[in-house]
Amino acid sequence: MASMTVNSELLREIEQFLYREARLADDHDYDAWEALWTSDGVYWIPANGDDGDPEQVMSIVYDNRSRIALRIKQLNTGKRHSQNPRSRLRRMISNVELLSSAEDELHVTANVCVFESNARGDIT
Repeated sequence: MASMTVNSELLREIEQFLYREARLADDHDYDAWEALWTSDGVYWIPANGDDGDPEQVMSIVYDNRSRIALRIKQLNTGKRHSQNPRSRLRRMISNVELLSSAEDELHVTANVCVFESNARGDIT
């Protein structure tokens, strides 16, 4: 297996971006989180944990940029019943690896574990 020389400064910048994205989502700072997305961004979470064609396999989320904006608008209304009260979220990111680098595109992989808890009903 051929190894790629990794630019440690670029890898650190990628890690910081992933950590910031996770923190903004965990803190429900949806406007700042949405600002990270480019116009051609796609938010995809495969249901089976494997890559594949999101047009052909089940996905937890498969949103284009306009759908991302719509979700953010809905969350900001405070009327998303699944998030009322808001969940406590924490994303744990590890094993960040730069797989390839081109002039204007990076292929990055990482392990992500999301912890969510939400108290339902009356709490006294």
